[in-house]
Amino acid sequence: MFKKRYNTRFCLPVGHFIKTGLMWLNTTLAFLLIGLLQIRAEVHAQQVTIHQHQITLDDAFAEINRQTGYQFLWMPTHLKSDRKVDVQLNEADLNEALDQLLKKLPLDYVVDGKIILIKERIKATPRKSLPADNDVSRPLVITYSEIQGKVVDTLGQPLAGASVRVKGYKLSTMTASNGTFKLENVPQNAVLECSYMGYISREVPVQAQVYVVLKPSESPLDVVQVIAYGTTSKRYTTSSVTTVTAEEIEKQPISNVLQALAGKVPGLKSIQQDGLPGGWFDLNIRGTNSLSSGTRPLILIDGIPFSNESTTNRFPGTNSYDSPLNVLNTFDIQSVDVLKDADATAIYGSRGSNGVILITTKKGRAGKPQLKAEAYAGVTTATRFMQLLNTQQYLEMRREAYKNDGVEPTVTDAPDLLLWDTTKYTDWNKEYRTGNGTSKNLQLDYSGGSEKYQFRVAYGYHRETPLYGDVRERITGKNTAYDKHSVQLSFSNQSLQDKLRVNVNVGYNFDFSNFASSGGMIILPPNAPDPIDKNGELYWLGQGIGQTNPIAPLYESYDAQNKLLNATTTISYEILKGLQVKVNGGYNTLDHDDIRSVPAKAKMSSEATGNSNFTYNTVSSWQVEPIVEYKKQIDQGELDVLAGGSWHRSFSEPKTITASDYQDEDYVGTLFGANSVTVGGSKIDYTYQGIYGRLAYNWQKKWLLNLTARRDGSSRFGPDSRYSNFGALGMAYIFSEEKWLKRTIPALSFGKFRSNYGITGNDNIGNFMFEDLWTNYGSGYSYDGSAIVYPIILYNPELRWEKNKKLELATDLGFFNDRLLLTANYYRSLATDQLIGYTLPSQTGFDQIAKNFEATVLNYGWEFELGGNPIRTRSVNWRIDANMSIARNKLKSFPGMESTYYASQYIIGKPITGTYFYPYLGVDPNTGLYSYPGTSLADRNLFLDYYGTPTLYGGITNTLTVKGITLEVFCQYSKQNRQSYLSSLTYYPGYMVNQPAVVMDRWRQPGDVSEIQKFTAGFNPDATQAFNLRKSSVGDLEDASFLRIKNVSLSYELPKSWLKKSGISSARIYFEGQNIGVITGYKGMDPESAGLGNPLNRVFTGGLSLTL
Repeated sequence: MFKKRYNTRFCLPVGHFIKTGLMWLNTTLAFLLIGLLQIRAEVHAQQVTIHQHQITLDDAFAEINRQTGYQFLWMPTHLKSDRKVDVQLNEADLNEALDQLLKKLPLDYVVDGKIILIKERIKATPRKSLPADNDVSRPLVITYSEIQGKVVDTLGQPLAGASVRVKGYKLSTMTASNGTFKLENVPQNAVLECSYMGYISREVPVQAQVYVVLKPSESPLDVVQVIAYGTTSKRYTTSSVTTVTAEEIEKQPISNVLQALAGKVPGLKSIQQDGLPGGWFDLNIRGTNSLSSGTRPLILIDGIPFSNESTTNRFPGTNSYDSPLNVLNTFDIQSVDVLKDADATAIYGSRGSNGVILITTKKGRAGKPQLKAEAYAGVTTATRFMQLLNTQQYLEMRREAYKNDGVEPTVTDAPDLLLWDTTKYTDWNKEYRTGNGTSKNLQLDYSGGSEKYQFRVAYGYHRETPLYGDVRERITGKNTAYDKHSVQLSFSNQSLQDKLRVNVNVGYNFDFSNFASSGGMIILPPNAPDPIDKNGELYWLGQGIGQTNPIAPLYESYDAQNKLLNATTTISYEILKGLQVKVNGGYNTLDHDDIRSVPAKAKMSSEATGNSNFTYNTVSSWQVEPIVEYKKQIDQGELDVLAGGSWHRSFSEPKTITASDYQDEDYVGTLFGANSVTVGGSKIDYTYQGIYGRLAYNWQKKWLLNLTARRDGSSRFGPDSRYSNFGALGMAYIFSEEKWLKRTIPALSFGKFRSNYGITGNDNIGNFMFEDLWTNYGSGYSYDGSAIVYPIILYNPELRWEKNKKLELATDLGFFNDRLLLTANYYRSLATDQLIGYTLPSQTGFDQIAKNFEATVLNYGWEFELGGNPIRTRSVNWRIDANMSIARNKLKSFPGMESTYYASQYIIGKPITGTYFYPYLGVDPNTGLYSYPGTSLADRNLFLDYYGTPTLYGGITNTLTVKGITLEVFCQYSKQNRQSYLSSLTYYPGYMVNQPAVVMDRWRQPGDVSEIQKFTAGFNPDATQAFNLRKSSVGDLEDASFLRIKNVSLSYELPKSWLKKSGISSARIYFEGQNIGVITGYKGMDPESAGLGNPLNRVFTGGLSLTL
């Protein structure tokens, strides 16, 4: 083995700590202390001064390392480091110092980068060689009986599993866990070919001792991608995997990593539904596969499943759900890998049907300890907010509405016209909703290590205030903010002859939210009286006006906290060369508590009392996976065989408490003093277990084969159908490796065809669905003093898995040394055995039964990726990356659907996200009303996609770097339909609420052509019916396609010459903007989220990043 020298005076063994047990947190702290003691100090001097008599080689190497920063490696079998020499050096350069140190010894040295290899001078001994390839006529050559070597990266870290092949001969091997290798009978004049995933291959001449340094590849084809139980690269994968790196994530001033994925990953839709921090995201990979079961992808953090479902239904956003991933610190993430096809996801079996998202957190890296500090601060504003009517326009609308209805206004139904000041104007949204928020972020990251010890300690803080925060604090005195803290500890250790490796990672994240419990657009009349009277009390306008006091919601509160503990450990041991056993274990728990309270002051009735709603939910899961993996170089091929098992359990106990009729308003928000308290809750326990395997073979780096299989068991299915099998076969052919093609098309630097087919499963149906389920009839009902329960779901022991059959055909092309890259994917998935809640006749005594139907859902589409590097010089670099997805979805078959309830929901050959609409004729020029061919239920016969599923979407990124200045612009686009802004309005134009200014382009007299019907004050039933029918008609759908400037990042890397005397390794100043602007014809709020809730935020920040 090779030995490595650092300028440390400590040599503490780690065996003692291993023997005492591997408790996650305690082990991390103990190993971290050792690692800190064994890290070399950084020294920049290149001159060596040593005056020592009888100094050991070990101490001499340490002193040179201290003065120059160069590291030493040598074979202990060839060198006794305690051998003593006399050294007299005075400001000698490095080569002179090494020559004098070794001049009387049978040793030589090689300098490669910042690494010095000490080796023996060995003469070759004649031996009979093997014939090159199949050429038996080749004469005998001088050979080495054995050569030894090591393959490392530019930091001197060993590269385990690197391929080492003697060029032109059938001699090859792979490096061990410590990067070393041995080969016998190697021709003296031969050449070694060394390669490793993510690095540039290198050829070196054969010597008795070979030391190979591989440099990281800059080609996007060689970016390391995390897959199930391993890693790969785009060059050698047979799967469809997209990687979003830490660099891409950190350029966006965001709090949720899902924000960074939108527009970056082909086939992935990540739509933010609300502008409040912590709000919900609609997440979907390659379409909706299930009619009624879960369609969200599996998410794993460092290999451990993470809850992908909301922990509360009381979040004060547009759809009242929160996103659990918001608690995770985005700066702790190393990469996000999105796995889409069967080849990538089938090994996850029952959980891979909807795709898989792998989140990998940052770990320690070898090198001198570095402290990185980064901070930014900025402001947030609303991206889009609908312009409402001013007072003059509003009064015109109201008066015209009464005129159209033929009714005279009265003080009862029209105080805005007859009682209120008609010259007063208040923009309520500007006054009480759309102020400026703030965004702040601080990150501290301390990491480093040696070849055997690496560590990382990090702390993060993030704070955001909503747009109404300043207003709420000014009026109510309540603080309004979102605060998030995170602590991350990781440590890895390699010992016992470099065969045992332990990785421990522990993260603790917690956040706090203090929001008003409701928000959204205020549609109060612009001339309404001030919301606070002269006595400081809220002024109520009466019933029937919607939000009758615009500041009442500011007195309501939503106080929540989330705590996430995520701990993982991997212990691996190399039994034999290439044969490794390891155990992955992990545990995470997410605690959520929230209190939503409404004081009596926020209610209109003078007799009202306050009420509070409490939610407590803890979602915990653990997983253990023993794995055996064998890698071997077989002739010109590389074999990788993996087998393992998985045991997983997750459990939660959500509880809700409703308290009302408080005796004292000071108790609102607590459980004290409430005369009425209702408690609810449940207990959920989910377990699964599985065995899996993978066989991968790479022949001549040209032909690729990947075979995966898994057998899973899930507690969500009945005893008769609890287990099922899944698997996939992937193949690829790198045709650019053909010599004749290289001669024919020299511009083609890379070309690959790949295809795969497989079956994945879906058990995301909820828990206990196969069992008899009963529910409480309600706290107000009882029988003979006992609570009443009644049945809702009938027992079904044959409830079985949904299965998804996936096919993928793709090609990857590279031109001009990979400066131009193109990927084209075609995918098709058929989801069968649909799990649906089937409505039962009332005579059965049960509402429904969960059962499988032979329905099939089809998703298919194309995905394209284009990457180019048009300009690449020493001072200027311009790169462009673009992606586009074309997605289609339809119900392919549903035998017997016509006799079920679902005949009114679905149509064969149409999207499953569609619904029925009335045909729409527009505004009748004669009557001025919205018109339809028919208004009966039978006339509602047009089936269209209602949910605005994008049919074409993607993103474009341009990055330009000029002498340390980098400008990056990222744009996201989507072609889609959305509900019209009118469908978000509860009241028709003409009623006593404000309206979007666009309604003024309405019908006024016979012959007018307009998109808005005539105003009505509510006294014309034909007008109100026409308005309500429009929400269920084709007229409600509007083109909501958009091009959004999602992110702009401008940074400047300070020249290192400026920092030379400051002790700062690097410094970067940057300015970032998020959601800068959007180009769209959509007339509503945001074209992505629609609705009238909290608008998405536009963020502008400035920051500084320092590395010490």
